[in-house]
Amino acid sequence: MVPIAETFSNYRATAWYGILVPKGVPQAIRDKLSATVLASVTTPEVATRLRDEGAEPSRMDAAAFGAFIAEERTRWAQVVRAGAINVD
Repeated sequence: MVPIAETFSNYRATAWYGILVPKGVPQAIRDKLSATVLASVTTPEVATRLRDEGAEPSRMDAAAFGAFIAEERTRWAQVVRAGAINVD
């Protein structure tokens, strides 16, 4: 077995949490949900809980989170192609 770091250069894997809504949800609802989540992530209680689980709280607005997801999709698509990974 070959270590993954030897197979894929610059390998990094992280776990992340986010909230997604279906396409078509009104912008006012999306904005309210985003503001509520952003406000809660950095409360002492939530931040402590996340850190206790090994996570680092991050405040990304909807545009930044969308860009992050797009980057993740691109990066992992390369891994899937390079590894000829298939889902049966």
